[in-house]
Amino acid sequence: MPVWTLVAYHQQGSPDEELLANYPGLTAIDLSVAWHYYEQNTEQIDREIAQDNLI
Repeated sequence: MPVWTLVAYHQQGSPDEELLANYPGLTAIDLSVAWHYYEQNTEQIDREIAQDNLI
């Protein structure tokens, strides 16, 4: 699952617990890595989220 998808769900209010329940292949470590990646690449991820919202 792309990081931007996880970030978009998180920005819409989905807590980590909900994401883990809805996507059993994900682990808490996966989410931690995704949040760290987002912190390091905020502009890029935000652009990807914005592009997806245009579709």
